Amino acid sequence: MNEVRYHISTLDIKGEKDDLLEEDVEELHSLSSKLFSLSHIHNSMLWHKSRINWLKEGNDNRHFFDGLMSSGKRINSLLTMLRWEK
Repeated sequence: MNEVRYHISTLDIKGEKDDLLEEDVEELHSLSSKLFSLSHIHNSMLWHKSRINWLKEGNDNRHFFDGLMSSGKRINSLLTMLRWEK
């Protein structure tokens, strides 16, 4: 991806100095399209990687959230008992 970006920037600089040839313009369009595709693939890979990490860590986090839910249930049951005593 960095090679494509570098080549695009090289053509951009060339275009700022002189008019680009038709082949250069076509290559610039092709490289831009390729960069878009590579970027989409890269983002997809990152999403899948984060999803895998979430699934791995999700099991570890489950114990934490189960503890929170249990403590919330205990507090709620204590509050209910206190209301009944009034």
